[in-house]
Amino acid sequence: MDCVKIIKEENEIVLSIQNDDDRKFRGLSRTLIANMVEGVTN
Repeated sequence: MDCVKIIKEENEIVLSIQNDDDRKFRGLSRTLIANMVEGVTN
């Protein structure tokens, strides 16, 4: 039982790290798109 619990906790940590990376990536792509749009409109 303990092994299963530890594995589950590690998986949750990995998942939360992946979510952080996703958020950063989405934020980056949003700013890139915004910059491109600004460049086109200006």
